Amino acid sequence: MKKKEFKIIRYPFKYSAMPVNKRQMIVPKHGYCSTYPSDSYADAMVTAGTGIKMVIYGEPYRETIIFQHEKLYVKQYRDNLNPPRIAHVLPEVRRLLKEGKSKEAVLLSVKTAREDGYDERLPWSGDKEIPHRNYNSHPAFIMKLDTKETLPVKDYIRTLDFTSSEAVVRWSDTSGDWVRKSFVSIPDKLCVQFLEAPESSEGINTTLEISVGDVAGTHLWDRHPMPEGMMIDRDYSENMLLTGCKYNPDIMSGKGYAGATRILLDGGCAHIENNRLLIHNARKVLLLTKIEVLEQYDETGIQEVAESLRRLDISNPKDYYELLLGNNRQVLGELMERSSISLDCGDDGLLSTEELLALQHSKQDLCPALLEKLYDLGRYFLITESGELPPAIGQYNINVNLQVCSGNLTNLPEAMEVFFRFIEEKLPDFKLNAMNIFGCRGILGDIHPDIDNGLFYHFSSTWPHHYWVSCVGWIYNEFWGHYLVTGDLDFLKNRILPGLREIALFFEDYLTDIDENGDYIFYPCFSPENSPRGRNWSPIAINACMDIMVCREVLDNLITGCDILGIQDPCIDKWQSMLSKLPAYLLDEEGALKEWAWPQIPENYNHRHVSHHYDVWPGNAITWEDTPELAKAVLLSNRKRGQEDDSAHGIIHRIFTAIRLKDREDAFMNLKQILEHGFINRSLMANHFPYLAYFPDFTGSLPAVLVEMIVYSSPGIIELLPALPKMLIKGELRGICSFTFAHLNLITWDLDKGIITIDLHSLSSQATDIRYRYGLKSLEINGIKIPVADNVANINVEKDADYHLILEVEPCKG
Repeated sequence: MKKKEFKIIRYPFKYSAMPVNKRQMIVPKHGYCSTYPSDSYADAMVTAGTGIKMVIYGEPYRETIIFQHEKLYVKQYRDNLNPPRIAHVLPEVRRLLKEGKSKEAVLLSVKTAREDGYDERLPWSGDKEIPHRNYNSHPAFIMKLDTKETLPVKDYIRTLDFTSSEAVVRWSDTSGDWVRKSFVSIPDKLCVQFLEAPESSEGINTTLEISVGDVAGTHLWDRHPMPEGMMIDRDYSENMLLTGCKYNPDIMSGKGYAGATRILLDGGCAHIENNRLLIHNARKVLLLTKIEVLEQYDETGIQEVAESLRRLDISNPKDYYELLLGNNRQVLGELMERSSISLDCGDDGLLSTEELLALQHSKQDLCPALLEKLYDLGRYFLITESGELPPAIGQYNINVNLQVCSGNLTNLPEAMEVFFRFIEEKLPDFKLNAMNIFGCRGILGDIHPDIDNGLFYHFSSTWPHHYWVSCVGWIYNEFWGHYLVTGDLDFLKNRILPGLREIALFFEDYLTDIDENGDYIFYPCFSPENSPRGRNWSPIAINACMDIMVCREVLDNLITGCDILGIQDPCIDKWQSMLSKLPAYLLDEEGALKEWAWPQIPENYNHRHVSHHYDVWPGNAITWEDTPELAKAVLLSNRKRGQEDDSAHGIIHRIFTAIRLKDREDAFMNLKQILEHGFINRSLMANHFPYLAYFPDFTGSLPAVLVEMIVYSSPGIIELLPALPKMLIKGELRGICSFTFAHLNLITWDLDKGIITIDLHSLSSQATDIRYRYGLKSLEINGIKIPVADNVANINVEKDADYHLILEVEPCKG
């Protein structure tokens, strides 16, 4: 039989990439390289810090740089709406729910909200009612650098160094070797750019243009629209480009912002033509950009931004660039170097993001070099996105929670403090939410993290977030985690317990009805963002497991915290009584945990969220050792779950669930899916959907994923390699804070040899179980043998003492 022949055409990239053998001195150890430019926001390099960001596409001759500031936003309406005053219909909503009239219940609540000022704020789009949203972020401006092409291009590469935030674009053409460098200076709050021409060239001949306009992506969520009605002022000269932008005064009350770019040339000249800067024959160019938000937009404020740049004493552009870069590396490098991971990847660290993703696609297992870079990127993201505001993209029902969840574990208390302060500033608004919506004391967190308020106005009948009562409880799980990794009793006393008391006070007023078993009824409730199956059900239901779990965690932590501090709180008896009245969980026919603990509510397995897994992660109440039947129930639920629309956050929550339940196979399968099926861009930043909607949930959470695969911890327990995929047979993890008042300065493992080591620094005197469930043979601590039974060894450690542990374990082949 004649062999079939096919024509195959593989189109080459526009630019020839720098080969691997030339990258040794160029690719940063903690960072990445890419071998062709970005054509989208999602694939661009991000240099950031202190609330300022440059997004750099890396095109040699048609460069695009987007400048952003964390506090730039526009409002749709001048005044924020207060949370709707709908508490008076709560009895009727509850009656309807008990009668199985869920849709009528949610429509009644939203109809009442419309009557309280929301009628024009809840538009319909097809069959979906869209929640009100009053804030939209936008870029400060877009810079374009246009240069005449000199093709062909070879040795193209762009790099991002996580320890300095320096983004570099390199290429060679007939004129020589070109380099363009940029970074955001954290100490100086400046955007810094440096262009250098090859000695053999005529110099830098480029046109610089600054525009104020939209940045479009591949999805509605990728768009960064410019506000309507904005007034733009320009004051341009050959050494300063000053752009002032004033918002619509009818909505933003005179607010605006200014951006100034100072230009310093080494050789050559420049002039302004049609609001563009034309640079001629310069050997080197230094651009310094400052962006300031102006509460009252006026000429004095605008000019002061430019004057602050003029006052900088700069004699040599290149030396000044290196000075600022060195200062930035000192600040950012220290934060980045606190924690790192090595997975024995060899020279694969020199591969580009395109090559690493291709390698992952061709493997049956995981690409260690890709995981190492994603670990570093996740920590870089949390550090550089934490200015005066934390990273808070999306909602508190999983998105923001994932974006910050690596902070406690990987020793970034500075970033977590930004998040904690952001939440605490909103507590007065949370009190108003609770009173207006439920008529309850205490606090009710809003679902949407708006920049300057915590008012609950983001809801609709399609997404009835207003009846989600667990929001602030989940947030305070991170507060509690900070206590567990630091042992900070002052933080526990003055910042955790006051918040938990307010949450408990809300539940005390909310839980007024009792079922036939004498247990509380949690209703109305909302299990983000699922609906029971069937035409009669809206998302509003009864006894969402998540709400029961969060309530239990809040009360348990309150009682534990008071006990630790020796506080005789008069409410302790009440909290214990409340715990005794929490409803029982229900299992389905296969023994899987049901999402609602109410017999009449049918399950809906095909959904992106797994909110009812809260007690496994981020909570820690369900474990194989303490609650084996529930652990099995959640494992079955996790494995049965559909993916609905393939949202990344749902897959990530299932990864965390599998890790905590030591389900290595399921954790591996879901992590591999994220790495291979369109969730990772060439910038290594993540998407919300496959190949769609730039969103940092996976970016922020991946460090915690790897940490928890390598070490599980809770008070009095450290378990090694509980869910590490078998192919990652050798590696080391540095700089981890555990949830048992101990820092794990170094963990190494070589499962070929059957050896695990730990360098541990204890923050308190405590007894700790050291576990390795796959066969612990012996344990030695500071040279002393410790008895082992059932894969567990108990050690006693002293406060502020250091220990070296050597575990001999059953060897394992990858």
